[in-house]
Amino acid sequence: MQGRAILFTGVGEVGLGQFEIPTLEPGEVLIEVHASAISPGTEMRSLAGQQPNSESFPFIPGYAAAGKVIATAEETEEWAGKAVFTSGTQRVSITRMWGGHVSHAVVKPGRTLQAFDEKVPVRHAALGKMAGIAHRGLVMASHHGADDLKGAKVAIVGLGLIGQLSARWFHRAGADVLALDLTASRRTLVEKIGVRAIAPEGTVSETVRSVWEAGADVVVDCTGAPGVLPESIRAMRQDPWPEWGAGPKLVIQGSYPENVVFNYQEAFLHESTILMPRDCAASDVRASLDAMADGSFDVNGLVTEFVTPEQGQATYNRLRSPSQGGDPEALTFAFNWRA
Repeated sequence: MQGRAILFTGVGEVGLGQFEIPTLEPGEVLIEVHASAISPGTEMRSLAGQQPNSESFPFIPGYAAAGKVIATAEETEEWAGKAVFTSGTQRVSITRMWGGHVSHAVVKPGRTLQAFDEKVPVRHAALGKMAGIAHRGLVMASHHGADDLKGAKVAIVGLGLIGQLSARWFHRAGADVLALDLTASRRTLVEKIGVRAIAPEGTVSETVRSVWEAGADVVVDCTGAPGVLPESIRAMRQDPWPEWGAGPKLVIQGSYPENVVFNYQEAFLHESTILMPRDCAASDVRASLDAMADGSFDVNGLVTEFVTPEQGQATYNRLRSPSQGGDPEALTFAFNWRA
């Protein structure tokens, strides 16, 4: 039985390959993948050959897929027929990084496999990993749980996919969220869920302080642009001495292939806490899938288009920066493996 996979075959080169689906071993399940979502930052960096510790080309990218268990081993029969999220196949003849964009995945149940309510569309469930990463930022920004953030002034800088998801989590937690992005369609998406969104006028810090004169309690920088980080720090509130409480927080949700630089003195004077979610726990993915199921976490519109695997090269081309001919309206795409 043959499976198909998106392959990164070289810098900027995307193909579609085939592999033999292996016979299940004890403790494994076979998933028929219905949708796999692109994580734009990581995957575009990998496609450009800039991902740290990357595998050599060719490899299967992606770490966010949703589908149905169609076969089990004796030890995993309880998974039979379940709708599941997985980070990718764990056993395949082609190099994986991380093996999510496949038509079929062989997985041992564990932290990377999560069942979800079938009323959640698969293209939404496939966002489980990215939603989990954004949820991790929420968890790290709160002292004792999301209740800590009720009424907090939270600025989301950049409304790409992770920025959109972060805005939704902080809004759900009861924070006063201000979202910044230059692209009108991205602002419209968060406005639909009740988040205030504006285009930066002047610098990021000037824009934030035009709304909150004292600055933000939490700034979530989702841009991945090194030059924006110093401005995100300046956008935080600076408490006057000596009435200091807990200082403001900077959550760095953008990712970078190389070092970034910011002004130590400015971060120091804000008595800031700088947080860098590196990934997410199984509980973050679980929280995401459950919130999608109960309707409290709306991800409608975040998948720009459901595309076929044969459209792989054109799809990744659309995720390039606008200066490289990319589509500035695009957030992400999901591959439809059952088309």
